[in-house]
Amino acid sequence: MKQRTFKSSANCGFSEGENIRTISLTVPNQTMSLRELLTRFANGTIDDVAQDLVYNEDHPDLRGLDISELYEMKAENARYIKELEQMIKDKKKEKSIETPKLIEDVQTDI
Repeated sequence: MKQRTFKSSANCGFSEGENIRTISLTVPNQTMSLRELLTRFANGTIDDVAQDLVYNEDHPDLRGLDISELYEMKAENARYIKELEQMIKDKKKEKSIETPKLIEDVQTDI
């Protein structure tokens, strides 16, 4: 029969940790309180901490738009999606009309 062993902080076997050999990117005296971080995030004035470094030309930058502009853009996109769905339906109809299903009576000799 196996004897049960209980793990505690006294016998859990701590590891020595991780040795980091790169240069630290921490800037001294640049700490912010949680309230300040949330305020800056809400105002959109947070520094390089949360800024996107990737620029994608396919999608517009929505950060400077007014809420009415966002709703207008949303409505335009919804109309565009409906148009695309209608085009897909029309193409499927055209395809089904152009290629009628062929049903052949196959006689087999038994």
